[in-house]
Amino acid sequence: MLARKHSIEKRRPFDSTEPFDRLDPSVALQMALVAGDVALVLDPAGRILDASANANDFPGLEGWIGSDWVDTVTIESRGTVVEMLAAARKGEVQHWRQV
Repeated sequence: MLARKHSIEKRRPFDSTEPFDRLDPSVALQMALVAGDVALVLDPAGRILDASANANDFPGLEGWIGSDWVDTVTIESRGTVVEMLAAARKGEVQHWRQV
């Protein structure tokens, strides 16, 4: 399981983002797929546009597409999701959270 050490918070940033600008889209896709148990593509409002995960672990994942992310998590995680979406809209640095 990932821990807080996987956060970008307090990490030294790269000197240049230029190598990432040339990153092949298929490589970026692969990186997103291995970044966590579930990978979600969200619109600015927090609606799930696309999703990827192990189908055996998340058999209802396809049903999430088109839903608001906050509606797919437990009641205990809803506040966290709302905070994460608000921080993303403000362009704030995100850190690892378990949802």
